[in-house]
Amino acid sequence: MSQMINDLLQNIYARIAEMGKSITGLQQSIDDVNQNLDTKIQKVVGTIEKMSDDVKKEGVNFEKILINASNKFQTEIKKLQSNIGITDLEELTAKLKKIAQAAEETLKTETVDVLLDEVLKGIKSLTYIPDLVKKETSEKDQEGNKENKDKKGLPGGLSPLPDKKK
Repeated sequence: MSQMINDLLQNIYARIAEMGKSITGLQQSIDDVNQNLDTKIQKVVGTIEKMSDDVKKEGVNFEKILINASNKFQTEIKKLQSNIGITDLEELTAKLKKIAQAAEETLKTETVDVLLDEVLKGIKSLTYIPDLVKKETSEKDQEGNKENKDKKGLPGGLSPLPDKKK
């Protein structure tokens, strides 16, 4: 029995030794895999950094291209505006707005009331012309009408055209 137990113990130790060797081999394989992964990750990180730098450079170049294009576009728009007359039209619009504002201020009710009052006073002063002046003007008008009728009925003192038969 002791031999059996001894054999059994030796068998257990042998298996434990084999498992230790397998574990050591497995540990070595894991270390190799980790080393391989580190190397590949470093390569990927380096590639990503290089790509990032390239993208930044291309972004700066693209930005310069866009700025240059926008500047050219703006100068062309200004040329077109001056050729078409849009700038002149805008200036004209601004001047017309100023004129409209001035007209609005002139046509305010206070200003209109003052102007109408002055016009009405002027009209009233004209209606009080003495009757003699009125009679003189009416007599002159009647004499002028008689003279005009004497000239073969042509109005306004016009003379008839000469005859071509002579």
